[in-house]
Amino acid sequence: MSFFTHISRRFIQMTRVIGPMSKEKKKYKGPFAFKRHPKPVINDHDLHYQLQKIKELKQSVIADPSPFHVVWRYKPFSYLPWYEKIILRRLGLNSKSWCDPVVVPNTPHFNKLLWQVKHLIRLKPITFPNGIPTEKDIGATKLCQYTGVLQVNEALRVDDKRLYGDKLPALYEGKYLVDYLRKLSGLFQISHG
Repeated sequence: MSFFTHISRRFIQMTRVIGPMSKEKKKYKGPFAFKRHPKPVINDHDLHYQLQKIKELKQSVIADPSPFHVVWRYKPFSYLPWYEKIILRRLGLNSKSWCDPVVVPNTPHFNKLLWQVKHLIRLKPITFPNGIPTEKDIGATKLCQYTGVLQVNEALRVDDKRLYGDKLPALYEGKYLVDYLRKLSGLFQISHG
């Protein structure tokens, strides 16, 4: 069918005669209206195979859902509509780096937020092969963002000194810091007395 034929039938509403000598006429519905796709042929073997797969899925035990998800953004934050930016801020995914992971609880509220920005994020459920960590395991955990596995291993433990940092002496806090800087500059004499 030529382009002119398509346009003339489409917009001038020319009718199509069915059969060589038929008086019956049909309204033109576009170039693809009369092209039919063949129906799929399903044989007994394919049907039996599909039914077996359905039975196996019904009999399989569904594991408990993970209590947490690890989520990261894979599209840029700029050029997004304002309502998607608000949702990403609520989830903590508004950093400049795209691949900063965030741990989000698996609750209906957060799942609704994740569903609204599903085209901007990647999500993995967190699995706990060593069990859910407790407070004493805080320094000995490692989360792989690509697999979603949270491991608890004592070899990964960080010293409390490195974890909380070194405490500065009292000299560098509050008014002592100001006095110390004045003394170093030599502008003012500090009297001790």
